[in-house]
Amino acid sequence: MNKIICIEDSQEYQHFIRTALSEMTIDFANNISEARVLLQNPQYHYDILLLDIFLPDGNGIHFLSELKLMNKNSHSIPVFIVSSDSQEMSKIAAFGLGVDDYICKPFSSKEFRARVEAKLKKSRSKGAGDFLVGNIQVNTNRMNLTIRDTNQEISDITPIEFKIFCTLAAKPGFILSRVQIIDAVWPINTNITERTVDTHLSHLRKKISASNVKIETVIGVGYKIVIHQ
Repeated sequence: MNKIICIEDSQEYQHFIRTALSEMTIDFANNISEARVLLQNPQYHYDILLLDIFLPDGNGIHFLSELKLMNKNSHSIPVFIVSSDSQEMSKIAAFGLGVDDYICKPFSSKEFRARVEAKLKKSRSKGAGDFLVGNIQVNTNRMNLTIRDTNQEISDITPIEFKIFCTLAAKPGFILSRVQIIDAVWPINTNITERTVDTHLSHLRKKISASNVKIETVIGVGYKIVIHQ
């Protein structure tokens, strides 16, 4: 059975979410402090994190940056923002931090359930285990990269960087344009610029520099992964 953590202080929305996802196990946290206790327990594994923005003890988007400092299970959880904040800048900030979906309140229970189930299905299909790109071991379940020769884990990679790497790694030597990368990595109708792609790729290059996998720029076209022997 799928297990979900929901950080939501509204009792009304807790009931709404519990009803919409009645066949799933849901742990509710009323605030960020309660969520930290649940997420920092290495024995707990969640399939999705549902996160409100306006919480009694902090901002949900700011809390996203803490996830990578917690245990590896927390770092790799797919995140859905579920909030009454419909501002474009909030959505851009959230997607820039790697959220998987952004659902504005109020919302249809049927659509909400369909989006959660679609993500769970996609995660299961991608979670087949490890694959190798050059000397980089890719773990899709934990969303991390490890340099196989030295067993060095690239622990500071962000969810967006991981998705970009996997998108390029799916076709080594094949050039992908910035627009193709945006379409593959970010949800539809997300206002992401090509400059944002360049910034993420610049950070990603530095993080994998100790490996034999290189990301090359093809001027005027896009990017490709090249494996150096």
